[in-house]
Amino acid sequence: MNRPLALLLDEPLGALDLKLRKEMQAELKDVHRSTGTTFLYVTHDQEEALTMSDRIAVMHDGRVEQLADPRSLYERPTTAFVAGFIGTSNLLVLDRPHRSDDLLVMALGEGERLTAVMNGPTPTGPVQITVRPERISLHTVAADAVPESHSRVSGHTVDIVYCGSITHVTVEIPTGERLVVHELSDNSNLRALERGAPVVLSWAPGGAHVIGSVTTNTTAHT
Repeated sequence: MNRPLALLLDEPLGALDLKLRKEMQAELKDVHRSTGTTFLYVTHDQEEALTMSDRIAVMHDGRVEQLADPRSLYERPTTAFVAGFIGTSNLLVLDRPHRSDDLLVMALGEGERLTAVMNGPTPTGPVQITVRPERISLHTVAADAVPESHSRVSGHTVDIVYCGSITHVTVEIPTGERLVVHELSDNSNLRALERGAPVVLSWAPGGAHVIGSVTTNTTAHT
């Protein structure tokens, strides 16, 4: 009514059920487009932040970790905290990888390796990367057709969670790290998959994002 230049919205949808919250998100976006008013939207719901925002500020311990548009924040996080806070992310450490053209490669033996695109200078020590669950392909048989530039690692399933259209599969790999994989639930390979089953994971080098060198403040987790 007053047509303010800016409007503070402090968790306005927090008390609503999921269906009504989705409807109100669309309604608020329509109001934003029609009025041109700047919205400062505070939320602890990461998915809501991605849905509602043109720019997102992720704060940690009282300081801004990263300020970016939703796609950049999700696909190119600059810190491990941002990678783990926005959506589900798999954080891995490449222990003294070697450089091959524009790729960082950590060999695991028997044709298995972890790779990531690296455009900057070659690091001298361990490097942390992040891989989103939807970027990973899950194979229930030997994946001989995986290109040499792609990551390829074997493991075994430790958890399988059906979430409707998507199934979340947690896989432990030889490094001891656990990766979460998102697969469409109509994937025929999932129907006979059980906990403890051997699998092979693969992803294109562009599916991994290099966060940076591992420091004493870096924590690798999923």
